[in-house]
Amino acid sequence: MNAVAETQRTLHRSHKVVSKLPKIASSRRLELAAQADSDPYELNHLIPEINDIEVRNGISKAPVGNSLRVTAWNLRRGRHWKQTAEIFRRTPLRGTDVLLATEMDLGMARSGNQHIARELALELGMNYAYGVEFLELTKGEPEERDCPGENAWGYHGNAILSRYPLESVSMLRFPGIERWFRDDQQRLGGRIALFAKIAVGGRSLLLASVHLETGKNAVTIRKRQAQLLIENIGDYSPVVLGGDFNATPDEPAIRHMRIANFLVEECNQLSIPTREPLNSSQSGGHIDYVFARGLYPVHDISSPVVVGSTDRLTTGDIRVSDHAAVTVVLRWFYDESRH
Repeated sequence: MNAVAETQRTLHRSHKVVSKLPKIASSRRLELAAQADSDPYELNHLIPEINDIEVRNGISKAPVGNSLRVTAWNLRRGRHWKQTAEIFRRTPLRGTDVLLATEMDLGMARSGNQHIARELALELGMNYAYGVEFLELTKGEPEERDCPGENAWGYHGNAILSRYPLESVSMLRFPGIERWFRDDQQRLGGRIALFAKIAVGGRSLLLASVHLETGKNAVTIRKRQAQLLIENIGDYSPVVLGGDFNATPDEPAIRHMRIANFLVEECNQLSIPTREPLNSSQSGGHIDYVFARGLYPVHDISSPVVVGSTDRLTTGDIRVSDHAAVTVVLRWFYDESRH
């Protein structure tokens, strides 16, 4: 394989911003699903639509303060976005300025064929950017396929919601689609980091919503993905990363964040699990994070904290995800009285 081809299989960077993501027709999705023996990287080249990024500013024009509350949350499809919004209103997540979200559906039957990022952004009064992680060629995991209807779009991805305008939006796609295309879910695309900049504190702050590979056997893959992420950020500061890293605090991927001068212990309650298993066969652990460089975390009763995923204000105690949220307040300058 030549150097160019190898690079294409390593990562892909996209800067194309659109007001509405293009739809891939169901007939094309069926054709892709029928090519189970094909090279998934070649198939990815046939669907450039998944590299576009949907951005909508203008929903919020909030004034900038001297601090920033950042929340990272894997919302597991996002089907319970209304209950999610209630959790934001009634917990320490209240006042979130930036949400770095993962596992957000767009046009999936399992979540009512809704555009979850847009619905949640409108409900919370925030701007948003949305990038496609996977084009789903089935209706999801086996237990999700009994839902009525078919996928209208089949997108699943990351989002950044912000009270401030999102600028310089881009997306980094990691390698590793072979596993998922040949999985029974049959997906194209690949794990991503979604980037945007916001102007706060007189500076341009880089944000990233990150989702690294899953599975105990993916430790080496996560390490490489973390390296690629850091290499693409370079020496930029200030920067805030957040999302589902699928890695415990002692894994190489997280050690690489420390080496790159990101605050790990300072921005997270590492002793509290963020994985909230839906059944007894699943394991817990702290795998969701906010990392900051060039900013100072506030330490008080509401920062940093882990917020559970159950909305206890509605009948039935609805679980909105199998992950808890992590949140931290960051300041532009060091305030000794808050530490």
